[in-house]
Amino acid sequence: MTSPYLGPDKGFTEKINLGGIFLSRLLPGEELFDGLKRICLENGMDRAMILSGVGSLKNVTFRNVQYHVDLPVSLDRTNIFEEEGPFELLSLEGNAFPPEAGGDPIVHLHAVLGSPTGALRGGHLIKATVFSTAEIVMAKIEGSTVYKMTKSEITGLQELTKK
Repeated sequence: MTSPYLGPDKGFTEKINLGGIFLSRLLPGEELFDGLKRICLENGMDRAMILSGVGSLKNVTFRNVQYHVDLPVSLDRTNIFEEEGPFELLSLEGNAFPPEAGGDPIVHLHAVLGSPTGALRGGHLIKATVFSTAEIVMAKIEGSTVYKMTKSEITGLQELTKK
């Protein structure tokens, strides 16, 4: 099925290579996004894949799209929820790409967290602090011309853009 969106804001496929694979441990109290940006900058990764993450987090904030929302999405059509935790970090994945105007990589994460009772929380993670540890596996993306974050006219959200 062909997408009804045929303008300049369209999907793409780009062949990339994965460079070095990095294993890092973030320490208690470290802000997760700051830690991931630091890892990128210290290791020359302007583009990276967050392949996995395990450990525990606290003071988490998620932003998830509301039910029955049509495109484009705006922030008032999302639910933001904050929870103190601590939580077990069961799954973490995402990416880091430079903004189109240049500057530090922008980290985009999705996570699944487990509560002390085993209940799950998850979605688009926008804030978190490491509770006891965060063991992160990242790969450097090589050969990409993709940038982030350009606001999509289709989705209303910040999306990857191919030059």
